[in-house]
Amino acid sequence: MTRLIIESAVLSGLALAGLMIAAGANAYVVQLLFSTALAVTLAVGWNLIGGMAGYVSFGQVGFFGLGAYAGALAMLKWALPWPLAIVLAACLAALLAWPLGRIMLRLSGIFFALGMFGLARVLQIIVNALEITGGPMGTSDPHRRRAGGDGDGDGGAGDRCGRADDGDQPLAFRAASRGTPR
Repeated sequence: MTRLIIESAVLSGLALAGLMIAAGANAYVVQLLFSTALAVTLAVGWNLIGGMAGYVSFGQVGFFGLGAYAGALAMLKWALPWPLAIVLAACLAALLAWPLGRIMLRLSGIFFALGMFGLARVLQIIVNALEITGGPMGTSDPHRRRAGGDGDGDGGAGDRCGRADDGDQPLAFRAASRGTPR
């Protein structure tokens, strides 16, 4: 019990330090902190299922992607503030992971690995087929004007969110510094 309290305190302290650094930092530092936190979160998730349980899981990337799309769409399409979008994304991913995880955990060995791989592929196919996600090209941010694009979200040149070549701030920085996308 004491170890859990210490680990929780250290994790909370690190998260608070990261937020304080991000509050006064430039876009590069914020993106670096965001990418580091993302990698740590994925590593902890992999350690739980792969390291402690001994399962090889390819499905966690599907649930991670579902949460990522839900959070991004909540901010871009519904203009929710990023803390609320994060909670919504986590709840949506957990809502899907709970029943599917209960089914998949009845499998073992290669059958579990193949089942989770198939689940991740099915989630990818569904997300690619939805119009709200922008299909395989991703979603666009209608609130921004970009160099080379008109910002109307029609998928024209410069409208895509993932482009970093226009000198604009990344979505993580905008969410942390302004609350919602402009």
